[in-house]
Amino acid sequence: MQLTFSSFTVNNIINQLDLSFPVEGITVLYDETESAAEMLLRCLIGLDRWKEGQIWLDDTELTHYIEEKTLINTFAYVFEDGTMMSNLSLRENLWLPYQLRWKGEDPALFDKKLAVLMKRLDLDIDLRWRPAFIKPAQRKQLCYIQAILLQPTILLINNPSYLLNRKQRALLQSILAEQAPGQAMIIASSDDDFTREIADRTVRFDLTSTELSARIE
Repeated sequence: MQLTFSSFTVNNIINQLDLSFPVEGITVLYDETESAAEMLLRCLIGLDRWKEGQIWLDDTELTHYIEEKTLINTFAYVFEDGTMMSNLSLRENLWLPYQLRWKGEDPALFDKKLAVLMKRLDLDIDLRWRPAFIKPAQRKQLCYIQAILLQPTILLINNPSYLLNRKQRALLQSILAEQAPGQAMIIASSDDDFTREIADRTVRFDLTSTELSARIE
C-alpha cells in the first residue's frame, strides 16, 4: 500500500506538501519540531482538518477509503499521553473498541490475548480501575495494547517513548518489532535512538526556512 499526501496544506508549516511512501513495516516520521509529523497523523485519523490537498491510500482518496473500510478497521491511534475515556474502567476502554472491531468474538478470547500482552509488558493492574488511578506510563502501555489488539490496516503512534522508562521502552520496542512484519505502522518521533533501532524507513522533515521539506531514507 502507498500513502500519498498531494499538495497538502494544513497551516503555515505544512504548505503544499507532496509526499509519498510505502506503508509496510515501520515508517518513522522523524520531526525534531514534533509538530508536522503529529499533524499528519492527526489528519489521517480525522482529529484535525486540512485546508487544501488530498490524502490517498493507493489509488483511493482517504475519505472514500474509510467510507468503504470503516475507520476502526483502517486506523488505530496511540496518543502521546495515553489518552483513555475517564468515565470507563480500564477493561471497558480496551474491550469496547475491540468489540466494535471484532463483532461477535468470544470475550474469553479477548481476555486471553489481553493477558498475554499485559504479561509481555510486565503490567500488573486491576482492570476494574478507572484510568486516573494508574500511572501515566501504565495508561500509555494499555493504549498500545488496545491498538495492537485492533489489528488495523495502519497503526499510528505519536511520540512512542514519551512517559516510558528504559525497561518499558525496551519491552515495547520488542513487541512492535515482532508485530511489524504483519502490521503496518506510522510513528511520529523525534527520538534518534528509537528511530535508528526500529525504523524500516524514515521520513525526515526539515524546516530550515518557511517551507517544510521531507526526504525518505
